[in-house]
Amino acid sequence: MRDSDDPVLADPVDKICSLEQLLAWREQAAAAGRKVVQCHGCFDIVHPGHVQYLQFAKNQGDLLLVSLSGDDFVNKGVDRPLIGQDLRAQSLAALACVDRVYVNQHPTAIQLLQQVRPDVYIKGREYEKNQDPRFEAEQQAVMSHGGQVLFSSGEVVFSSTELIHSLQRDDYLCGHKIERFCRRNQIDARQLEPIIERCRGLKVMVIGDYVLDRYQRCEAAALADDGPMLSLRPLRQQEFDGGAGAIATQLAALGAQVTLLSRFGADSAGQDAQRRLRQAHVILADCTPRRKTACRTRYLAEASKLFELDEAAHEPLDVAGANALAQTALAQLRQCDALIFADRNGGVLSARSVEPILTVAAAMKKFVAADSAAQQGQWALFQKANLLCLSERRLRRAVADPSSSLNAAACALLDMTGAAEAVVSLGRRDLVAFDQHRDEQSGQWEHRVRGEYLPGLDGPQVDALGSEDALLAVATLARAAGASLHVATLLASCAMAVQMRHAGHQPISAAELRGQLRHVQRVADNSASLRVAG
Repeated sequence: MRDSDDPVLADPVDKICSLEQLLAWREQAAAAGRKVVQCHGCFDIVHPGHVQYLQFAKNQGDLLLVSLSGDDFVNKGVDRPLIGQDLRAQSLAALACVDRVYVNQHPTAIQLLQQVRPDVYIKGREYEKNQDPRFEAEQQAVMSHGGQVLFSSGEVVFSSTELIHSLQRDDYLCGHKIERFCRRNQIDARQLEPIIERCRGLKVMVIGDYVLDRYQRCEAAALADDGPMLSLRPLRQQEFDGGAGAIATQLAALGAQVTLLSRFGADSAGQDAQRRLRQAHVILADCTPRRKTACRTRYLAEASKLFELDEAAHEPLDVAGANALAQTALAQLRQCDALIFADRNGGVLSARSVEPILTVAAAMKKFVAADSAAQQGQWALFQKANLLCLSERRLRRAVADPSSSLNAAACALLDMTGAAEAVVSLGRRDLVAFDQHRDEQSGQWEHRVRGEYLPGLDGPQVDALGSEDALLAVATLARAAGASLHVATLLASCAMAVQMRHAGHQPISAAELRGQLRHVQRVADNSASLRVAG
């Protein structure tokens, strides 16, 4: 900000000031007897309602200060703010009625109001009967030094939230969010390719339920003659290794040395599955067989999935089988760099098998990741896991909470399991990385859960099957290779984008992952150049 006696600055960007500059400006205004008005908010999209509100505010005094919430304190959902704080500040500074703009890095404006001591504080009409204790504290901060609190007319009503929800996906905004995710977490995508190389040779053990995913492609002939139902004519069948099998083959495709502990049916489908996995360089450990291979058949007509036939019945291991599985895992655990539990509700995982493995893994400081498609109680098995990967639907089912904020649901799951991190997928594409840290002595969380939103990468989506398996495999492998949670999340997002271009479970290669990573870097660079130019 340049010093000037003229309140109208030549360059709108000069209106954006630091706290030191702001307080000096306020002191000059007071010395000159000029009345300072302050407004505070998110201003995610500056719309006509905001303009009228700010013009009303300027008319109540001589100078208008607009303070806006920093990105970390916009509490409107995991994908907000839509626009980063720098661009939001520039948009406000461009308005002629605004004299100064300040980005507030606190949850509320209370501390700033105590420092600036505005003569008038303006809020929208909707706050007039608001009894939120945070707003009441703001009012008290203003009135304690003799300031006034006024409410704008509210004649023109818009909502940034509703406007954002009505927008279609925008490539620039998506690129801006990706660039902001990288900038906030000090990620340079150009430096991530060596992590992919470090994944090669890592030893990973996968324990969980194998599922045969079968696609029955059909021709939709017509309506059946004997009733109002679709008549299908089978064309061809495709079989994919799913569940723990998909995770194992994905890890192997990226160069990891993979051992799989699972159960296969004592039938031809089970024998074929084991043969495919060995050909994919997955080591299979002995485990009690199932009576029949767990299978899910999806019936497709053209590109549409019509319905699913689920033959993956829950078939729990008996005591002897669970003990044997635990002993097999423990015998190989010392040589492993990471351990993945993939619970698909088939009966492989139980307290008797999981608890001794987790106890020894924690003592050996092995990296442990988990996912579960089972009901709420099963998640409690994965105590002290390092990383949980799951969809929002599974998260809400796990904590029996369909309506709270995503942050609250994630915090409940981390509290239930004692896990340090979670990556949650939203709608198959978008990801949110959650982390929080527990004080080892008190056992209490040092701070509330932090959620970092990463929008899904745009591109063709052929099939979402396998995207969550790719998320778990790649995020775990990256973390085991020494990457941070947010770097692992970015790599997993790249893996999901590539996976969804394939039909069925088609493991992605390291070359495909590197190619997608380079695309992300181009998107981030383009967004950064536009931000700087703006």
